[in-house]
Amino acid sequence: MNPRIREHHYRAQIASLQVDMQLIQRADVSGRDMRLMDDSYEAIQREVDGVLATMGVRGSDVNPEGIQGRWYSDFLQDVNDSMEERDTQLALLFVCNPPLLCIFSLLRPADATIQ
Repeated sequence: MNPRIREHHYRAQIASLQVDMQLIQRADVSGRDMRLMDDSYEAIQREVDGVLATMGVRGSDVNPEGIQGRWYSDFLQDVNDSMEERDTQLALLFVCNPPLLCIFSLLRPADATIQ
């Protein structure tokens, strides 16, 4: 393989990894808004294009294979799976925990009338 072609290929891969790392660093995975992160292809591509614009390059210049966002996509899917698992566990805890239900019944007695 021609050394120049190989060097360009490796530089493009490094730039793609830098894009993914920046996207992962910027992601708000706190789950405070109680919504899953948008992991659709269009949303990821918009974010990749935004990062590339801040870098001052076009996506085709970085990597013609278009692998930018691949690691970020996997990261978003893992985060969303974890959020769904957390929400499922919290729902089961709320429904299946009698002491917790007793606390809620003490806070609002059944014989109280709403005025």
